[in-house]
Amino acid sequence: VLRVLLKNPWDDYSYIRHVGPTTLTLRKASSFQLANIREVSPFEVLGDPPILPQIQHPNIATIEDIYCYDDKIFVVTEHLDVSFAQLEFQKYDLEEREIATILTEV
Repeated sequence: VLRVLLKNPWDDYSYIRHVGPTTLTLRKASSFQLANIREVSPFEVLGDPPILPQIQHPNIATIEDIYCYDDKIFVVTEHLDVSFAQLEFQKYDLEEREIATILTEV
């Protein structure tokens, strides 16, 4: 269940540092739980809301909460040690069966 909270996310999280458009935070209720907070437009959240809480994969950050405060929307996700942008990719020519196998894993 995806929670939408009508309050300031900084009541529940402490700022650590900015990482691009995202803010790395620490959940105040837990000494060791890192999370990412990002301000988003309403269109990003409302575009396909039923699918958001259903996505569960070890390589995709889970959306934990959505905060609405002061006419802004903030999405809180779990913190992954490596972001997608930090990964280095090599180009491989894949066969159709290899592509199908990869897609079934995601």
